[in-house]
Amino acid sequence: LMAFVRGRAQIVLPFATTGIAATLLKGGRTVHSGFKLPVPILDTSVSNLRLRSNDADILREAALIIIDEATMLYKDGLRCIDRVLRELMVDERPFGGKVFLLGGDFRQTLPVVTRGTRNDVIENCIKSSPLWHQFRQLTLSANMRSEGQQAHNDWLLQVGEGTVAHIARFRDPDIMEIPQSMIVNGNLIDIIFGENLNGMSDEELSRRVILVSTNAQALDINREIVRRLNGDPTIYYSADSVVSEDENDALNFPMEFLNEQTPSGMPPHVLLVKPGAVIMLLRNLNAKK
Repeated sequence: LMAFVRGRAQIVLPFATTGIAATLLKGGRTVHSGFKLPVPILDTSVSNLRLRSNDADILREAALIIIDEATMLYKDGLRCIDRVLRELMVDERPFGGKVFLLGGDFRQTLPVVTRGTRNDVIENCIKSSPLWHQFRQLTLSANMRSEGQQAHNDWLLQVGEGTVAHIARFRDPDIMEIPQSMIVNGNLIDIIFGENLNGMSDEELSRRVILVSTNAQALDINREIVRRLNGDPTIYYSADSVVSEDENDALNFPMEFLNEQTPSGMPPHVLLVKPGAVIMLLRNLNAKK
């Protein structure tokens, strides 16, 4: 769709609710950046977008606006976007009459509500928005990414739709049993990558990945995999510092404390790499340039 619209010399603006998803779209930005949404978004929040700005002019000219991973967007975020577009276009139709495309799967991640209950999450979901009935729903039915794993695909759909058989010995209906065919015993690295990492081609490596629940687990597995690679290691250290007008902040947050922090999406303070190690390079520079 983006290539088609741009091929007609029209403007398409792709946004996403997460930074990682935004980097996968050509010219992508986060929803908060593109529509100047506040953090956090409350039921009284409004967009901070100036009606006379370059961002506002581009939004006026856009033929199509896309929001990927829209299932994570708060309903109040959708309300803010609708309101600012009506003001920009001087048009009281939903979203100022703009063509809007939301992409996402409600069986995956919904809005993150800190310490919220299931009801809190549902209440903040865009499906609870009065604007939801304005959208026409189109469904994708074929899984193009995992061909040849039909049993696994079918089970994932059952999990997402809540049709997995309940385990009688548990009272909690959300507890389900993973099929034995999907469970492995032994060293996870050996099972996924084999015992000879160095003999694998780039294509073979690209088809294997280990997903874990926490950053700490990911760092431990990465260190073990790099240790198994041939060659001499190269060590890179992060340059951590406090940027603040208050000189006391530098004393309150010593260098040793900063070095211990591993926020999501950031490498550790001591980064160990070898030839053949797979690196994900994120460029978080000025999006407009």
